[in-house]
Amino acid sequence: DYVWVVDDDVRLSTNEISRMFDILREHEQIKFACPSFDKGSDGVWRFFDGHDPRFKLRFTNFVECTAPVLKSTML
Repeated sequence: DYVWVVDDDVRLSTNEISRMFDILREHEQIKFACPSFDKGSDGVWRFFDGHDPRFKLRFTNFVECTAPVLKSTML
């Protein structure tokens, strides 16, 4: 139901990947998404791309091309 196109240097545990897809499945209206990035991530320049543990999900008008998730119906 989703396709994740991710750079080879992105590190996310299997549990975190599963959680990302579970969150997306809970919000079927989301067609494009991207996981947040930790403080050690290179090249993250937008303040809301960084991980903030206060939030489970945040909406934005931008999806980082390093790790986009696409709903398969968009393909």
